Amino acid sequence: MLGSDASWWVLRDDYRLPSEEEVRYLVSPEDCCAFYSMQAAELRLKDAGYGEKYLFVLDENQEDDEEKEGQPKMEDEVRAAPWHTTRAYLASQRGGCFLELHGAADPTGCGEAFSYSRTSAKPGALFRQAGGEAARNLLQKKGRTAVTGTDADLRKLHLRDARAILRSYGLNEADLKTFKRFGIFLVPISHTNY
Repeated sequence: MLGSDASWWVLRDDYRLPSEEEVRYLVSPEDCCAFYSMQAAELRLKDAGYGEKYLFVLDENQEDDEEKEGQPKMEDEVRAAPWHTTRAYLASQRGGCFLELHGAADPTGCGEAFSYSRTSAKPGALFRQAGGEAARNLLQKKGRTAVTGTDADLRKLHLRDARAILRSYGLNEADLKTFKRFGIFLVPISHTNY
């Protein structure tokens, strides 16, 4: 019995193995480094006691605090594996997720490098992760203020309340009268400093 069910294969008689020059042409140095980096990280995680079940946990569904059925929660060591950080970086380049710049996947361990681990794209996740008040204090130390109303349900923000918020930001009545109903709600979005 041959094939994928037998765990071993036999080369066909007409198959020719590629020469060293052909292999060098097909495999770039970057591919080789990525392969050895993956093998080293996999060995390091297996030596730390992580089994196959934990090594390849998908991090797309890790935004929820509870564990998925049959799916273990991703540990920080596994989150720092090259295949997870690479997938997260590529997804962020496509606009599919946000990245933590400082966190458990920082290779230096002391905050001198970027983490590149996936973080929640849900609004307010930064405040929940950092304990709410701590994140607001961090934003204020950097010279920014937290966006007003992020803790409230903005779907229930009335037009008069939106106008009052814009007046508190320094817009005058003449400017406010030029906006139509939904233009009022777009002003804070177009003037954010993020």
